Amino acid sequence: MAKELVPIGTTATDPRPGDFILCHRKGLASKLIRAGEYVHERQGAVVSHAAFIETPTTLIEALTRGVVRTPLEDYQDIEYWIMRTGLPPLDRYQAVAFAQSCVGQKYGFVVIFGVALRYLTWGEGLWFGMNGTEICSGLVGQTQVRSWANYPVNPATITPAGLWRYYS
Repeated sequence: MAKELVPIGTTATDPRPGDFILCHRKGLASKLIRAGEYVHERQGAVVSHAAFIETPTTLIEALTRGVVRTPLEDYQDIEYWIMRTGLPPLDRYQAVAFAQSCVGQKYGFVVIFGVALRYLTWGEGLWFGMNGTEICSGLVGQTQVRSWANYPVNPATITPAGLWRYYS
């Protein structure tokens, strides 16, 4: 696993299906994630958003409006890290197929509530979720378990900072 910083004004070189990006976005959900990471880890989050690379030009991501496809070029005004997973072809196929099956699902507000509660109570075994909903990092985390990833938390509830720590 390698990571590459993609500066503002540029696009990642050779993004591959199965890779993902991590970044900071400007929005209420990202601000809450950063605050939660600070409370939980006593340090600011390196990242607050994750998006899955479906094709070299297309992302699949969970935003507060739901799981959508987004052109990678939409991220040219944001500094981001591309996380190169090195998934073998069959695993890439399975990861992409899972992400595609999530397009159109609703945002996982209940999951975010559960993650916040976990942060506030340090209840590592506690989580909430609803079928048919996703959060950004949970979507990415679940794509990676189609291969070798084995997280210390439920992949549907992993945070962007959790992905950062896991892949660092």
